[in-house]
Amino acid sequence: MTDAVDLSLPELPLKPRLRPGVTWALENEAMVVRGTDRTHYVRGRHVGRLLVPLLSAMTGRADQTELAAAAACSQAVLHKALRQLDSIGVLEDLAGCEDIPDTPLSDWYARATADTGLHSSGRAVVRCLRNQMVRLIGNGRLHSRAGELLTEHGLTVRTSVLGSPDAIGPDGTADLTVVITPWAADPAELIAVDDAMAASGGRWLVVLESEDGAFLGPLLDRSLFPCLGCARRALPDRAGQGEPRAHGNTDTLVERETRTDVVAAYVAAECLALTAGVGHPSTVRRIIGVGDVEDGIAVRSVSPAADCRRCVSDGPVPDTPTASAHAYEYAVAGLPEDLHGGRTQYGHYTAANVLAQVPRRLCVDETALWSTDVREPAVIEHGPWARLSALLTETYGLRPGTLRRYPPTGGNIGSPRALVWLPESIWGSVRAGLHSYEPQIDALCRLEVPHGAHNRLQASAGDMTCVLQVVDIEPLESKYGPRAPRIGRLDAGVTLEHLLTVCEARTITARLSSPVRAGEFFDAVPGLSRQLLLSGLVELPDIHTESE
Repeated sequence: MTDAVDLSLPELPLKPRLRPGVTWALENEAMVVRGTDRTHYVRGRHVGRLLVPLLSAMTGRADQTELAAAAACSQAVLHKALRQLDSIGVLEDLAGCEDIPDTPLSDWYARATADTGLHSSGRAVVRCLRNQMVRLIGNGRLHSRAGELLTEHGLTVRTSVLGSPDAIGPDGTADLTVVITPWAADPAELIAVDDAMAASGGRWLVVLESEDGAFLGPLLDRSLFPCLGCARRALPDRAGQGEPRAHGNTDTLVERETRTDVVAAYVAAECLALTAGVGHPSTVRRIIGVGDVEDGIAVRSVSPAADCRRCVSDGPVPDTPTASAHAYEYAVAGLPEDLHGGRTQYGHYTAANVLAQVPRRLCVDETALWSTDVREPAVIEHGPWARLSALLTETYGLRPGTLRRYPPTGGNIGSPRALVWLPESIWGSVRAGLHSYEPQIDALCRLEVPHGAHNRLQASAGDMTCVLQVVDIEPLESKYGPRAPRIGRLDAGVTLEHLLTVCEARTITARLSSPVRAGEFFDAVPGLSRQLLLSGLVELPDIHTESE
C-alpha cells in the first residue's frame, strides 16, 4: 500500500525571493539571516561561497537556472540550499508561480506545520484551487473575512445573505457551499439548511459562530443523527472549553477583530481542503475555541450519535484519532494533487497516517542550522565534518527528491531519529553541543541546552562524538496503534544495524555504549517537542582522525 503513495517533496519556487524585512550578513564562519521574529545561523564549509551570491540574486526575477549560475553551483546544490532557506521560513513565492499572491493564510499554514519543516505546503494547496467557485451564505464580519481569504487564494467567491429567498437552494455551479450562521440560530432553520445542503449532492460546510469560536461540520446529517435530540446531544453548549467569561468582561474591538481573523483563517482552511477534494464534510466535526488571542486556537472533536438511544446517554463519546482525521492534512503535508481524490484506494491510510510519513522536526527552537551537504557533489572532502555528514545522510536521511528513507522503516514513517553530541575538544566551541539531525533538510540543528543539562551530557559522553538514536513513537501510534512499540523496536534495530554497516564501509569505528551509559545520556537530554524513546548510543571515537 505504501508504494501507491507518491512521497515526492513539495515543489520549489521557480523564482525564489526573500520575505520583506529579511536581512543577511556573513559573520566569521556563519551566514546570519535575520527575519522579522528570529535570527538564524547557517554554517558549513562552503556557506559563504555559495550563499553570498545566491542571496544577492534572490530578488524574485531570477529563475533557478540563473540562480545556479550566479552561485556557480549545480541544480542539486541549489535545491538543497533553497530547501534549507525554506525550512527557516525566509522564502516568499513558495508555490513556484508568480501569479499566486502572498497571503496571510499561507503564513498561517506555515506556522501550523512548523514542526514538519515543509513551509511551502500551504502553497501546494493554492496551486490546485484556481478557477474553483465557493458559494458563501451568511452575513457579518466572519462571513466577509472568510470570503476575503478565499478570494486571496484565487477562488471565485459568490456571496449571498442568509435568509434571502434564494439563499438556500441547489446550485450546480458551486464547488463548495458554505453557510455561516449564529450559534443561537433557530433549530428549524438549521434543519432546513442541512436538508438543502444534503439534497444538493455537492460539497457543503456549515459554520456556527459564537463569541468564543465556531463549530464546523454537517450539523444534522441524517446518516449521523437520526433525530434532533441526538443532534442536540452532539452539539456542545459553547465552542470553547475554558471557563465562562466573567460578568462585565468584554473584549476590546481589537481583540474581537483578531479573534474573528483567527477563526476565519480556520474556516478558510477547511474550505480550501473541501474544494481541493482532500476532505468530506463528514470528517469535519470540529469545535474551534478561541480564548486569549495570544494562546491561539484550541480544537476538539465531537462524535455523532450512533442512534437515538444515545439521546438518553451522558453525551457523545470522544472521537477517535482515525475518525477525526483532519480533512486538509493531505494538503498541509504538501503531498501531490493526485492524492486529493478517490482516497478509498489507500485503505487504512487516513489523512493522519499519510501525514505521519512526513518527517517532522524534533527541534522547533534551534539556535543554529548546520548544513551537512551545501557543496558541489563533485568535490571530494575527507575531513571529519564530511565523514559525519555522509554517515548521518546515509543512515537517517532521505533519498534524493523524495520522502523515502535510508534504510526502509515500518510504513516509511522513519521513526528512528538521531541526536548528535559534538564535544568542544574536537569540534571547537562554535560547533560543539547537542544537535538534532533533521532529514527533510539534511542538516544538523543545534538545540538550546540549559547549563545543568549540558554538564550532565558532557559527563556522560566525555570527549567522544556520539549519536544517540531515539524513536519518535507518535507517528507510529497514529498508524499502528498498540503495535507501535513493537514496530518501533524493529525499526530501531534495522537502523542501528544499517548505521554500523555504513561505518564499516567508510572505515569509521563505531561502538555501542552500555545501556546504563546510554540511559544516563538520554536522561540528560532536555525535553523536545514530543515524547521520544531511547534506542541506543553509538560512540564514534575516530570520526575526527582525518584533518579537515
